[in-house]
Amino acid sequence: MKKLVFVLAALTLLSSLPAAAQEGSSAVPKLGAVNLSRVMLESRQGQASRERLNEYYRNKMTELQTERQALEREQTDLQNQRSVLSESAFTQRRNDLEQRMLAFRQRSEQADRELQRMQLEETNSFLQVVAPIIAEIGEEQSYTLIFEIGSNQAAILYADTVLDITDEVVRRLNALPETSEGGGEQQ
Repeated sequence: MKKLVFVLAALTLLSSLPAAAQEGSSAVPKLGAVNLSRVMLESRQGQASRERLNEYYRNKMTELQTERQALEREQTDLQNQRSVLSESAFTQRRNDLEQRMLAFRQRSEQADRELQRMQLEETNSFLQVVAPIIAEIGEEQSYTLIFEIGSNQAAILYADTVLDITDEVVRRLNALPETSEGGGEQQ
């Protein structure tokens, strides 16, 4: 959906360039671009965010690696003791070990989910700080649109309010005859 909106906005903007140039209009759109990945890598705030994530990752990996090594040692010990343990004792210890290994895998998966959640939170916090700066630059330097570059998803980070056609879209959508489903009728 984001890509569709981006493509529609870009096509609309680009289709207006020749007409504006032919008319000698001074309202030729001014476009800007920002690489948010690079901003995150090079800014103090982005570096601090990355360090928080790296610290969590290092701590969690150390903890999980220690636990994994203990489970591997226990598994080796169990295999070495198999000949001296009764069948029922061996089966009981093996079942206990399997339960702890399953719990370990679940903790490892939980740590991965937690890291993803933290990455999302850090990114959202970072964008809350960066977005007003981008809007400020857009207004100060009279940009019409500012695009994000350097990622695999296209995004418009700032758009001059004169480009906002939301009210017109809503007006036309509301003007469509109602159908039994409650939406607009296709023409």
